[in-house]
Amino acid sequence: MNQHTPPPPTDRWWWFGELATHRVRATQTNDALSIVEILAPPGLSVPPHIHDREDEVFVILEGGGTFRVGDRTVDAKPGDVLLGPRGVVHDYTVGPEGCRMLFIFTPGRNMESFIAESGVPASADTLPPAEIGPPEAEQLAGILQEHGLAFA
Repeated sequence: MNQHTPPPPTDRWWWFGELATHRVRATQTNDALSIVEILAPPGLSVPPHIHDREDEVFVILEGGGTFRVGDRTVDAKPGDVLLGPRGVVHDYTVGPEGCRMLFIFTPGRNMESFIAESGVPASADTLPPAEIGPPEAEQLAGILQEHGLAFA
């Protein structure tokens, strides 16, 4: 892995109301992990979902929100680190300041593919415009199944 590799400007996605920027690609780590920086707007809610193929770590950098992992709920703030193990339902609601965080996926390749297939390439380092939303329900169901993900 290179010691410093800034992401190219095309390595960012408008994804489910958030800006997702790849910071470390799975190809750089032999698929050991992927790191994605997330910028989320105030009040955004991500519905309960489950990953069958990867663990997910949340590192809160700025702002915060309420995270639920399994039967545990945490009001997360900057510096907090939470683990969403594969096979455990998790969700979150962003607080009033918004949230900037890192998602660390282990392994990484599957979620990188999911972001690309369910997101839209971002043309700026901003939150997505209101007219850009997730894929249609039928298409999203297929993408979720293909990547071992499900809404709970």
